[in-house]
Amino acid sequence: MFTDPVKNLRAFGIREDAVVADLGAGTGFYSVAAGHMAPKGKVYAVEIVKDFLMTIKNKVRDARLNNVPRALFPELPRASQSFRLCSQDSGQQLELLFE
Repeated sequence: MFTDPVKNLRAFGIREDAVVADLGAGTGFYSVAAGHMAPKGKVYAVEIVKDFLMTIKNKVRDARLNNVPRALFPELPRASQSFRLCSQDSGQQLELLFE
């Protein structure tokens, strides 16, 4: 049903010191996987639903990760740089540019 987050994240070339933003982190499916892949980096789990952040907090604790801070944003600001988005539904990479 779901794609493998590790396989999808590998396609992005996530290094052990990478800084990753999981926007719309949901329940942390990708945040936790990225946390394991980037133990010397940071994975910012950004979500608009408080209950999801609590779920992520528990998953991060259970996984013994200390590199996955969480942030609650009711609305994301417009970015002025490009970033890559990993889609859980299709597993495809998209490069998006926001102005």
